Amino acid sequence: MLSRPLRYRWTLLRLWWQSLWDAQLRQHRVRSQDLRWIAQATHPWQLFARCWQRYASRPCLSEPGGPGLTYGELWERVELRARQLTVAPGEPVALSGHGDVAWVVNDLALLRRGAISVPLAPGLSREERQHILAESGVQSILGEPGGEPLGPPGDEPGPAAAPLPESLFSVVYTTGSTGHPKGVMLTHQRWDLTLRDAFQFPRLPRLSLNYLPLAHMAGRINLYLTMLLGGVTTLVRPGEEDLIAAMAACEPTNMVLVPRLSGWLLGRFQRA
Repeated sequence: MLSRPLRYRWTLLRLWWQSLWDAQLRQHRVRSQDLRWIAQATHPWQLFARCWQRYASRPCLSEPGGPGLTYGELWERVELRARQLTVAPGEPVALSGHGDVAWVVNDLALLRRGAISVPLAPGLSREERQHILAESGVQSILGEPGGEPLGPPGDEPGPAAAPLPESLFSVVYTTGSTGHPKGVMLTHQRWDLTLRDAFQFPRLPRLSLNYLPLAHMAGRINLYLTMLLGGVTTLVRPGEEDLIAAMAACEPTNMVLVPRLSGWLLGRFQRA
């Protein structure tokens, strides 16, 4: 029986071989010249802007039962939302929702405007929610009707200036299992270093299936690393049967699993 490292290498080799003839995988092939050009960006927003330009016609995001978005279409939506936002650079803004296409557009538009995103995890109690909003200084919430800081589209923002490395990109709160949720402050420098991990990954087509809440960093990182590699992400809400259907439909090459779900999937396949 092959050892775990050899099984991993064998899996990568099979995926590379399949990408030579499979149309969907071939569409998302990772080219060294693309990554070199994207990596020349000097800050996170520029990384995304370059990947959207490079991969403009490729599928980028999809949701079960809904139309997908190409990288170019996502770029247009983000730029429009950035023009609608009535927030100032450095202003904290909450993000509500589990994590659909609209959530991604809002998150990237806040980055475009230099605001600080404060994701609100699904399932927060009223007390936890009030604690987060008060502590972070949030005055407006994206993703909830009536509280969104939106106006008529203004002038197109100029080129995004490089933020100070130590300035805040996002404040992400813990689940509160040991008391009140605690805010973790993430700087632009930390986010930039995290995103650049994508360039160290095996250069294989990346078809991601994401069911994790984007309010937590595991799902968020997986989504944006897939973008930088020119892959496509299918966003699904948590639900075991919905996840099985989505796996069959999109045939992912990449998923981030949590222990409970890993055990459930193993048991299901063993019983099949």
